Amino acid sequence: MSDPHLWTHLHWEGDGLPTSLGVEIYRRSKGFPLNFHLYGYCSVPEMSTWLHTSVLPRVASIEISDFPGRDFDKLVNRLRPGLPGLKELRLETEDLRTVPSHVYESASLTHLGLFNCSIAWDPLVFSRHLTHLQLSLLGRDEELPNSFQPSFMQLRSVLLSMTSLRKLHLYNIFPVGSALPLTLPSVCQLAKFEATDYQMECLRMLANLA
Repeated sequence: MSDPHLWTHLHWEGDGLPTSLGVEIYRRSKGFPLNFHLYGYCSVPEMSTWLHTSVLPRVASIEISDFPGRDFDKLVNRLRPGLPGLKELRLETEDLRTVPSHVYESASLTHLGLFNCSIAWDPLVFSRHLTHLQLSLLGRDEELPNSFQPSFMQLRSVLLSMTSLRKLHLYNIFPVGSALPLTLPSVCQLAKFEATDYQMECLRMLANLA
């Protein structure tokens, strides 16, 4: 139990983690990168202690899932810009939420998964070091904000900016508006497109994909 690597993968669910135990885990992990999975309906104040500015520089991966909308927002808003060691980020919520762009524009980020999250379709936000990208929308909503679906121009610009992208997975997120030719990064090894509610949009994108 003295090996610090045993204390670097931290998974919370249920009622959260007592602060005193959290401090002990943080101490035992010594200086090694931390991996957090924050899973639904935990105590947000206690969890927020772990997303403190003194802890975040050591975090290599973060997964936040199954929180109610407002609690999800509280946790996500604690992720400050430019986390130096963050390699993997996965955010999942049942409600449609908007995620600030600074959360996923870390230059070190290589794996990004966003589920039911509205994002900024800005090529300057997505890291050129990103190798894995998964964007998912769980179902069609007639009142869905336009920011959830990119235009062809926005998707085209984002794909061109991710020069290291090897795996792409889009689920119910496809471009709308005036069609333009789309090209995957030359290093991309796998592209997966799934549609349960946006079949026509998916087919239209595929027809314009080189």
